[in-house]
Amino acid sequence: MKRLVNIILVLVLFIQGFIWVIPVEALEGDPELQINGVKQGDKYLEKENDVYLVDGYDSIYLDYTVLNDSGEDLYIRVVGSGTGYYNENSLIALNVGTDKENYNFIVQLCNDQDCNQIYDSKTINLKVTYFNEVKDSKIYFTNVKQGDAEIYLNEDNYLILNDALDINLTVKGENLIDDAIYTVRISNYSEQLEFLGSKLEEGVELVIDPDGLFDINIYVYLGTLFSTNEIGYVEDGRYYNKYQFNSEVYHQLPFEANLFYTNYSSQEISSFGNIYVLSNKYYNDENSLSYYVKGEDYLNQDYDVTIEVKQEYDVIFNEEIKVNGLELNKGINIDLEDFILKLNTENYFFEDAYAYEFSIEIDGEKNISYVKYNSIGKDAMLNMKIFFENGKMNQSAFMGDGSDYFAGTFYEVNREAFTKYSSIYLNIIGKNFNDEEEYDYYLGYGDQPYEFNYFEMHDVVLSGKVKGKVLNEGIFVLEYGNPENYEYPAYHFIVKKGEEIIYSNLAVFHLSDAPTLANVALKTDSKNLYLQNTGYMFSYVATRNAPLHIVISGLGFDENKNYTFNIFRYKDESYQVPDAVDTVTFTGKELNEGKAFVNYNEKIEEDVESYYFSIECEEIEYARSGFYVTFVDSKDLFQDTEIYVVDNLKDLIKNIKKNTSVDDFISSLNIVNNGKVKIYDATGTKEVEGNVGTGMLARVMNEYEQSILDMDIVVKGDVSGDGNISVTDLVKVKRHLAKVQELDGVYEIAGNVTETGSVGITDLVKISRDVAKIEEVE
Repeated sequence: MKRLVNIILVLVLFIQGFIWVIPVEALEGDPELQINGVKQGDKYLEKENDVYLVDGYDSIYLDYTVLNDSGEDLYIRVVGSGTGYYNENSLIALNVGTDKENYNFIVQLCNDQDCNQIYDSKTINLKVTYFNEVKDSKIYFTNVKQGDAEIYLNEDNYLILNDALDINLTVKGENLIDDAIYTVRISNYSEQLEFLGSKLEEGVELVIDPDGLFDINIYVYLGTLFSTNEIGYVEDGRYYNKYQFNSEVYHQLPFEANLFYTNYSSQEISSFGNIYVLSNKYYNDENSLSYYVKGEDYLNQDYDVTIEVKQEYDVIFNEEIKVNGLELNKGINIDLEDFILKLNTENYFFEDAYAYEFSIEIDGEKNISYVKYNSIGKDAMLNMKIFFENGKMNQSAFMGDGSDYFAGTFYEVNREAFTKYSSIYLNIIGKNFNDEEEYDYYLGYGDQPYEFNYFEMHDVVLSGKVKGKVLNEGIFVLEYGNPENYEYPAYHFIVKKGEEIIYSNLAVFHLSDAPTLANVALKTDSKNLYLQNTGYMFSYVATRNAPLHIVISGLGFDENKNYTFNIFRYKDESYQVPDAVDTVTFTGKELNEGKAFVNYNEKIEEDVESYYFSIECEEIEYARSGFYVTFVDSKDLFQDTEIYVVDNLKDLIKNIKKNTSVDDFISSLNIVNNGKVKIYDATGTKEVEGNVGTGMLARVMNEYEQSILDMDIVVKGDVSGDGNISVTDLVKVKRHLAKVQELDGVYEIAGNVTETGSVGITDLVKISRDVAKIEEVE
């Protein structure tokens, strides 16, 4: 039932973003759209400055007339901040809730469903006059009990562990409209109860019989407005009922039943709850599946056991046996020796499309599981992460519901991202591809966010070949320009070998007007660290000594509001209990401008190998992020480096002589794991040729040319940054000693050629002798 509710939610979200197109019968006359008014009940709404005032709780309908002498069929399309749907020939229901005060709709008269030609267009503006009365309303549920036992909320659901006892609870409200009628709906029963706001504020007791149910949903909403008329709120583009009680009713079976490979009993089958994903490694014509069944409190008598397998709706296997209850209590293996599964020939995304349904029934109690072979008989998997163009490809947006098996990733993305950034990056991450094989890939997208059938890709926009090793390493990144014409893009990524589809992935954007994160970046000192595409983890590499600075950048935050972020830091590998929790507040303006910083100045403990940071905004559910940080000594990145000194305390490379070319400098470095170094200017944006100079950045990269971190470069005696020692450097050192213009940072280190810890007269003398070509600085 929970899966069904989730699917319904997906469909509701889809409908909320849909452009409703209504066919209109052909009439005579020039095409014209005439608005007669907006009705609520039997009355037309009053207008104030071209805004219709919604002052009641009844459903709202747009009354219109189409004037047309052309003889052709026309269509009406409704778009806007709410949604509309077709009700009668001359009425369109306008969907408004109480999540905001103002709504606007554009009603267009078109030649076809796609509105390739618009004959007429009208704008309808609505104002919910009672918005201020309900925006601070609150409804909650208390005293949720079964018998004498109180049931507590756990992970957003009340867990009801016994479906044989009635559920008792109290519904209470605060700041409600006293004389307004609120509807309490229990979804499983389709039961609706109505109460005055004053009565709900006193508290109303409900009794629910959960027998045979797997979910119970109780909603409280105001009036009879269409669809989202519940007193709810929209957050990150999704509709949430503000006053919703969810429960999960678990029927406790008197036995447990688990599937395993008959011939490979030691090999665990991957599972997601009651969903088993079989590997073709263990597929053959003789390997069946078996049930391990263990019961509780069965009697010393024979019990009827029925095992059934369905494919789609057809029963393809059925076996009935008798088993003694004492054997069940000990645990037994039941081999389905007469049944061999066939490899799937299609790949499905969602649970209603599993190839096989397994059930085992004992004495009237049934356990149901779902089984399929992984991805057209292959072990390969795909996932996708999405980044916006920002120079570093840092983590972007929030990855919501999805898993390795479904290969689905859900992103809440503020629609501003598609105008602020010119490109998006898709990081394709694979598992179990053949390292040595070369595969064909195709990227396409459609105009709907839930396009399930990947065989019908709308448009192939990118294609090419990729090695299996690149997919498995999680380093394959595609850049794609902004698909401006797609309101709800659904990105399909397909990997093929010849004509055979090896795997397909669907990554969905849900575009939102609500705030989301653009990126969460990590810096040390003033230098950049770079997010690593390490398979299914976001990870940074940082030097142990340098203080960490988390930079949070947002999209769509209200610049006049404050937002509270909780920063959870974990060093325990279980990541269950945070080592530290910091609460910080930023203005929406700071977030939108990328000027929100969280500084960790304490030294990293020597025995800590890594941290995990979780960043969560209290006000915006989907404005959250997380990443790992692995700590290294910067000198450990360099193998056998004898010419230069890697200063682990200051995170820099020094002891570089003047006039050292970039090529000579790079060739003398040996980076671990086949890595490399590139030299950039002090801004970190322009790659440098010629000589290395003080203040430039040495960007350490891995073998796949992914940036890891930046380190400062110090050329001994070069305080001007040109890589040479000249009169300019001599003058700068003199001004420093005279305290006219002091050197700092790497430039002060460069001026201290004697390495005494500070720039002194001796350093000035040595630099002057170098300039005079008497004795070079060594």
